[in-house]
Amino acid sequence: HLFLKKNLPTEKFVYFPLSLIPEASTLIRGQKFYDPLSLIKSLSRQLPLNWKLLVREHPSMRARTPLKFYKELSRIHNVHLASYEINASECILQSEAVITITGTTGLESIALGKKTIILGEAIYKIMNSVIKVEDIDQLSQILREDFSEKQKNDQMQDLYRFGSAIIEGSSIIDVNKILWTKKAFKTEEDDVDISIYKRLKEDYLSYKK
Repeated sequence: HLFLKKNLPTEKFVYFPLSLIPEASTLIRGQKFYDPLSLIKSLSRQLPLNWKLLVREHPSMRARTPLKFYKELSRIHNVHLASYEINASECILQSEAVITITGTTGLESIALGKKTIILGEAIYKIMNSVIKVEDIDQLSQILREDFSEKQKNDQMQDLYRFGSAIIEGSSIIDVNKILWTKKAFKTEEDDVDISIYKRLKEDYLSYKK
């Protein structure tokens, strides 16, 4: 595609993968970040000088994203718009940090030892080592801070505990069929998300003792 590059930036970069649109978890746990263009513009303003924001298209959005969206992104000097053909793990490994709203990219980033920043109400935000951002303006300082080996190790230990909590937890069925109903657009987390969150948090914390 004309606007989608098939290479990684040569400069230092922060990785931000685009989500599938529409995407249920973003609608429920990341409502205020649902407009990707506005979010990317905000993120680009927080980068250190000479860094790039690597924005990778979602594979399932092939031939579905409007050209106007790509054109707008191409005008932002420090945004590097990449093809879905680029390996996602390479994007993470070569990055200085990974930013996601609620996606599983955050868990992959933790597993690969990268500074992991989440914007939405991802269930794994209960992990102490994950960086939760309430205000985009916090990013500038966060990105400039060193990420030590101890922090990487803490993330990995948190991931093990998180995974153990999930594996040993019981299944929760969404009997309310909340997705794509008015209930999914409430400003607070819905009942099912809260029950999942509480169960994982209880199990997770028990593993930390």
